[in-house]
Amino acid sequence: QRAGAYASCMKNNDYNQAISTIQVPSTNSLDELTKHYYLYLAATEQQDFANAENYRNYVRMNAGTTWYGQAVEDGFVPVEKPAEYPGFYMTPEQLSKPRKIDRSRIKYLLIGVALVILSYIIDKRI
Repeated sequence: QRAGAYASCMKNNDYNQAISTIQVPSTNSLDELTKHYYLYLAATEQQDFANAENYRNYVRMNAGTTWYGQAVEDGFVPVEKPAEYPGFYMTPEQLSKPRKIDRSRIKYLLIGVALVILSYIIDKRI
């Protein structure tokens, strides 16, 4: 619910409300990191550079192996998702005309068939 309210506030350019929406303390460290990242984005949009720098430093210090550490660095450009990324959004065309065989998986199909034949031949000789 908080994420939806935050997104709605950001979409409507109501950055003060966005910040107050997600400033509730969290017990999970990843939730805290995520919260500080989005607080950084909102403060940057408000041109509140002092708070933005505080949020940014928190993310830098606690990001660990997550992508948030890279996301607050200067020059960060997010990678575009490929059109066939296995996500939650499907178009009617994708649902009505799915590809029958994923060409990248043919090698696994061939390896499986070869293993079955090989095990059959070995079983007959023993």
